[in-house]
Amino acid sequence: MQKMKKLLSIMTLSLLAISMFSIFARVKLAFASESAFLTGNISDRGVDIDGDGDFDYLEVGVEINVTLAGYYSVYISGLKDSEGNYINVYASRYEFLNVGTQLVNLALNGETIYSSKRNPCNISYISLYGETEYLEGRYDVPLSREYRYQEFDPPPAYFTGVISDEGVDADGDGKFDYLKVGVEVDVTEYGLYQVGISGLLANGYYVSVYDYDVSPLNVGTRYVYLKLHGPTIYLSNLNITAVDYLYLYKVDYFYTTWLGSISNVPLSRQYYYYEFDPPFADIEAKFTVYPNGQVVMGGTLNYSRLPYPYTNGIDVSGDLSFKDTAGSTEMSANIAFIVQEYMADVFPYQGTSFQLTGTYNGEMANIGITASVNFPENLASQFPLNLSDFTVMAYYADNEMVGTITAPLISGMPIATIDVDFHGNITDLHLSDELEITYGTYFGYEVNETVAEDMLLQLNTTIPGRGSGSLYEATRGILECVWLNTTMIKRTGGATISFDAYIHGDFLRYFVLAISGGYYENPGLYWLLNAFVYSIETGQFELSYAKTFRTASMDLEFTANVTKLLSTLESTIPPDVPPSQRAPIELFLNTTFCAVESAQVYWTYANSRSDMQINATIGGDSNAELNFIKNLYITYNNPYPPEECARAPEIWQFINSTELDLSNLHATFNLSRTSALGSIENFVVKPPTDPADSDYNQFKLTRFFNLTYSPYGEPPTKDTRLKLTVEGGYNSTHTVTIINPITRRAPPPDMASPDGTRLIWLNQSVSSLRDLIFDIKYQGVFEWYKEIYRVVFDTNSTIENFDFNRDQKQFSFNVVGETGTIGFCNISIPKALLYAAPESWVIIVGESHPLQYLTEYNVTETATHTFIYFTFTHSAHTIIIRGIEVVQEFDAVMLLSSLLIATLTIVLIYRTKNKRKTNSNFFIHKL
Repeated sequence: MQKMKKLLSIMTLSLLAISMFSIFARVKLAFASESAFLTGNISDRGVDIDGDGDFDYLEVGVEINVTLAGYYSVYISGLKDSEGNYINVYASRYEFLNVGTQLVNLALNGETIYSSKRNPCNISYISLYGETEYLEGRYDVPLSREYRYQEFDPPPAYFTGVISDEGVDADGDGKFDYLKVGVEVDVTEYGLYQVGISGLLANGYYVSVYDYDVSPLNVGTRYVYLKLHGPTIYLSNLNITAVDYLYLYKVDYFYTTWLGSISNVPLSRQYYYYEFDPPFADIEAKFTVYPNGQVVMGGTLNYSRLPYPYTNGIDVSGDLSFKDTAGSTEMSANIAFIVQEYMADVFPYQGTSFQLTGTYNGEMANIGITASVNFPENLASQFPLNLSDFTVMAYYADNEMVGTITAPLISGMPIATIDVDFHGNITDLHLSDELEITYGTYFGYEVNETVAEDMLLQLNTTIPGRGSGSLYEATRGILECVWLNTTMIKRTGGATISFDAYIHGDFLRYFVLAISGGYYENPGLYWLLNAFVYSIETGQFELSYAKTFRTASMDLEFTANVTKLLSTLESTIPPDVPPSQRAPIELFLNTTFCAVESAQVYWTYANSRSDMQINATIGGDSNAELNFIKNLYITYNNPYPPEECARAPEIWQFINSTELDLSNLHATFNLSRTSALGSIENFVVKPPTDPADSDYNQFKLTRFFNLTYSPYGEPPTKDTRLKLTVEGGYNSTHTVTIINPITRRAPPPDMASPDGTRLIWLNQSVSSLRDLIFDIKYQGVFEWYKEIYRVVFDTNSTIENFDFNRDQKQFSFNVVGETGTIGFCNISIPKALLYAAPESWVIIVGESHPLQYLTEYNVTETATHTFIYFTFTHSAHTIIIRGIEVVQEFDAVMLLSSLLIATLTIVLIYRTKNKRKTNSNFFIHKL
């Protein structure tokens, strides 16, 4: 009977060409139903499929009383032996049940039961679910008898109970980077296995550290080596003595079978936590504060030893940069994804390759995708990949699709070559074909004229319409087979069957339902995909499979109108979207500050590595767009969880008021299993400033630096090194110097520049800098051979018209203040720009005769700067400061001298080598 069902399924699939739906054949589509309950009755028996005398599985029939027909899920979670010990075996079944008392059979894996070494006599838990919710559950349901575990098939692999262990110091620093544990496995059947460790024990205390490996194992006794992250062990502060839990699975690519586990396995010795590397992060952060309050941030992160391993299975590295050009922004990104070693040899990471090429210009996007998958032999031997080669070709234009599904003669099947034609769109599909059927015996079942006629009758009376068993019922009313016309022309030894089918409905809605798991619809995803489909103007698709080589390949090309995509999104927002979500969507779609003018994307995958390159030109104000999106998110998503942090509303409001600027951002990142590296440059923000007393020339950034504060602590923590640099930025007329009020919250810097424009702290928190005062001062700027020199003024006057005259070795400026009051200047002068001995400076006040030569002034010096302080009586003045030594030009004489020295050096080296060569030849000649 099972063979008959399989044969009918294959022939039905071929006749209707529902191969385009077969991907979703196992998707759980159903009508919601809750009217059913467990009767408490079960049946059970051991089943030996292969006739080797051992049970392949334990079949349990669960009786259900159904009062409303629909789809239901039945689960069995675990078995128990007579002492209540748990056996980790489970099964589930999802199927349509008619009204009445129904029996649902579930199969519990025999190898798993054998591996437990326990004799099951009870089912631990049986549960029943309707379409959307839990209905009922029963605990400790007795089996009809106790089954000895030896009655079941032994597993293809099992633990011997033997392990090895050693600490490994990979970097030679005297500390273990990881604990290497070798797990011995006895393999009786070649296959793909997963071996894992979950936790270590330290005299009864648990250490949460884990690792696993998936790899093919040959028959015999094999060792699988696992690495338990050293910094995680260090953080536990516990001295480990045993492995808490070892587990073993057979992996069949899309599902796993539990084969066994062992617990509390002793290590060869006690390992002290301090024998392992502590986690370590080396962080540098730099803040450059400008006179207008803008902050340019940069820094590096070197998390050479993560506290916990990154176990998503893929290492990620790359760089991202933005470059501001005239009227546009150039963006580029290069990202690499590398499958981690323990997954690299596993399908589908192994045997898969693809290449995506995309371009965008104006409003049109062109996408091309090629892909190839080489299936493992055990997958290729399963239905339908084991039947035949096949090809699917389709062309799309003007919202219409035409294509064919072709499969050559299928060996061992009653159907000859399949050549199905189809055409339609996302609401209507026509399929037609003419099939040659040869009578005979297939899979032990005879196919003759009567069978063929019965099959056609069954199809014609169930698939069309909206009745029981129809396509309409199976797809929740989304699709309907409006008609199915079939004809059968009899011939000697077989028949010719032709069919013509018309299916109406929303194919995109069905697709969204299927990929969402079949339980619920996703209107948001449907909205996006619907707009995307309508934006496609032309496309072509080819999918082929070569049975001999177990290889499937795909080529896809399409052209999409991005303007049409956006307009469709705007006009088709789902009506059930609540106003709080509709408003930001409409604002986003209707507000444009910038637009992508052109873009290129190149993405490849092969040999466990994927590389993505993106380049784009963005026209308009990309920063305005960025800040608009940020404000939308904060305003409408209301990310204020005061129950988690009382400061959260204040923080988010502050961020909302902070302008972001990514015009010249550059960032790099590298995340691996055990480390995280990164850098960032030119991340510009303009936060709201805070007042500094009553001086309008000063400000603070209290709220900005306080963003990192947490009552639970902030970096730097233990095993973290943090270097903070705060610099004063400048423009053409003003600069910022930094005043550090020495308070309990503002620690003294570890290093400081003489002119007060740079302070450096080691191992202090960012929030400890919140009391810094930024003093805006006038400055004069002089550039000489690409070197910038800054003369900074600390004064109570207004400074204007700074001018540096190199030939006269002086600079001048105008001062303005309230007439009759006393003005002062404290001027910082780089020695490399202008220098004189303290008593040799000349300071002249006045722009006409008689000039005032100041004799009372104060000069202090550092290694790099001279500071001159003097006072004067306010009015409008020109002040001249003259030195003795001035910045030198790299003139022609110095250049010629350098060239002469270089030439002489080359000649001397040449003559020395030539002399050695001559002496060497002479020596050889004498010999």
